[in-house]
Amino acid sequence: PQPRFHRFDPMKGRRERSSKRQIVLVRHGESEAQISAARGLSREDESLLDCPLSQKGLEQARTMWPANFSRPELVVTSPLKRAIQTSLLAFPTSMDTRFVAHPAIKECGGHD
Repeated sequence: PQPRFHRFDPMKGRRERSSKRQIVLVRHGESEAQISAARGLSREDESLLDCPLSQKGLEQARTMWPANFSRPELVVTSPLKRAIQTSLLAFPTSMDTRFVAHPAIKECGGHD
């Protein structure tokens, strides 16, 4: 059998049969590093290298993908905590969506 490909149209919120795939890029929600100055921390602080989402970032992730939009077939994310949190909150796990954390798309931020 031939693989079925679907095109996602975010304006229509549904998948259409197609030989093409659409890629949607999403940035993670607000992280603890982004609000570090308010907490008196330098962005260079070791605790912020792989920090989680802030409370605002958690809410941003939960509400990022409208409920009436079709779920993606595949979510590829950075292995950093904030990216994984965003992916799992935006697209709650189901049998229809595969998740991959790929180290090649990890942010370096001047640190390794």
